[in-house]
Amino acid sequence: MLKKFIIAAALTLAALAPASAHHEGEVTAKHGIKVSHGWTVATASMSDGIEVYMTMWNEGETTDKLVGAELPFADDAVIQAQSISEDGELEMRDLKAVNLKPGQAITMHPQGVHLVFNNVQRVLRAGDSFHAHLEFAKAGEVEVEITVMAPDHAKEMM
Repeated sequence: MLKKFIIAAALTLAALAPASAHHEGEVTAKHGIKVSHGWTVATASMSDGIEVYMTMWNEGETTDKLVGAELPFADDAVIQAQSISEDGELEMRDLKAVNLKPGQAITMHPQGVHLVFNNVQRVLRAGDSFHAHLEFAKAGEVEVEITVMAPDHAKEMM
């Protein structure tokens, strides 16, 4: 019960800020779903996995949900959320989807909901960018540009 409360609280807090406060840079839109400000951290070599963050908001009239994601140079993606276990330990929990209600914005971040791409077959250097493909239940595929940040600069985002 505590896990569900913490995840729900994190999603609720993310949704309270206006969508305009969350996005910068390139905005991709499809069927009322908008996504922007995708970023990740540079890797020193090919990495087993990378975490990707972005802001999503729903300007449509019905709830939609993020159900998956893919990169051309990674095997698969998992939607994860940080939560607290029953014994008070921080843990990562896999989610099947992230609901996005009309008017709601969610900003992904390391201490909340984010995407993890596994078996990444590319070195990511600061200043690089690439496209990720997000899959929404109703809007379908939405492409978002992901910027690779230097670790020092990424700390400011966290």
